Amino acid sequence: MIKRLSIIPILFLTTTVCWCCTIFCARDQHGQMWAGNNEDFYWYNFSTHIQIVTETDSTLAFIFFDYPNNNFPQGGINEAGLFFDINLVEASEVKNVPFKKVFPGSSSDLMLHMLGRCKSVHEVIELFDSYSLSEMNTAQIHLADKQGNKGIITADSSWLSTQSFQVSTNYNLCHKDDDYKRCWRYPIATSLLKNSEPSFELFSQICDSTAQRQGAFTIYSNVHNLTTGEIWLYYAWNYNNPYKTSFKEMTQLGDTTILFRDLFPEQPVVQAYNKYKSYGFKSGLDVLKNIKNLALRKEKLKLISLDALFLFDFLLQSGRIETTDDDDLISEIIDASDDTELLMLITNQKVSQHNKEMARKKLESIQKSRFNDTLALLAVASIGFIVILIFAFKRKTNKQLTNAKNE
Repeated sequence: MIKRLSIIPILFLTTTVCWCCTIFCARDQHGQMWAGNNEDFYWYNFSTHIQIVTETDSTLAFIFFDYPNNNFPQGGINEAGLFFDINLVEASEVKNVPFKKVFPGSSSDLMLHMLGRCKSVHEVIELFDSYSLSEMNTAQIHLADKQGNKGIITADSSWLSTQSFQVSTNYNLCHKDDDYKRCWRYPIATSLLKNSEPSFELFSQICDSTAQRQGAFTIYSNVHNLTTGEIWLYYAWNYNNPYKTSFKEMTQLGDTTILFRDLFPEQPVVQAYNKYKSYGFKSGLDVLKNIKNLALRKEKLKLISLDALFLFDFLLQSGRIETTDDDDLISEIIDASDDTELLMLITNQKVSQHNKEMARKKLESIQKSRFNDTLALLAVASIGFIVILIFAFKRKTNKQLTNAKNE
């Protein structure tokens, strides 16, 4: 979720308002502290990256995750084992403004200051108790450190958790209500943490189980052992093959930026995306054809199509959602896809009348085909039912005849 933007309901993707991002942390029986996160967005974006910042005489080394040209840490960890990520929540009234200082810089500068100087959850809460969060009134900061501390900060509240684990989605946990229970992801993560020992396997399972694949989209997932510094990264909904690294290994690369997709060069969807960007959409489709599993191929096609369809930089600049003006590209996307959500989405965007009509006709064709398939299944089921009735009738008749002979 791009935290520096105001909340944008995903009405263009679905009929209900969606919020994004799932964050969780817990301590295992050996005292090791774990943290995990799913980064979700309105559509799939292949340009998310990892920023590595090495230590200086006055600051800690840290890494953070971000979107292209956004310049706002979406989540991160520092060398002291302090972890944070942010949920987008409904705007809260900023409290105690007259008693708080204004940070000498942007809200992004404040987050970077936190990563570079704070070593614990307690220090972060003290920091934000001093400075106003007026620019971050839709942010909920989820905190954890390797000492086992957990906390939440919003514009109107902050607190340390005394529970054995902490889960946050996109409802303000500082409010005394049960709104958070309406989120389908929250009870899944909570149930798994209540009934299982924290581990890499469990946290990976939570990431997979709460990944958003419709309406909103999980772009990447990350699991951290804050005690050991180990890091596992997942990309494009592939939860079978993580990229394993560590905080130490990453910071040894020096001050640099790494594209997430470059860590997963063997993934067919990454290969297809790179081919599309270099040689065109149809070249990307040729790569996807190597995926034998049809459902998986369609899934990856949808990710590339969403990235191609929407203009990310325009959203950053204007706060508004806009599609590409490349009519030929949109036509290629429509021609390649039979995903009804994507086609419905195109019909509701500012695209050419030709492409709207093309998407609408394809939707009608898919719906008609599915209706015919349903009728065919019903016909087969009916025939099967009739055969069973005939068999049962014959069996009953034969039994009656046998009884009659015996009498």
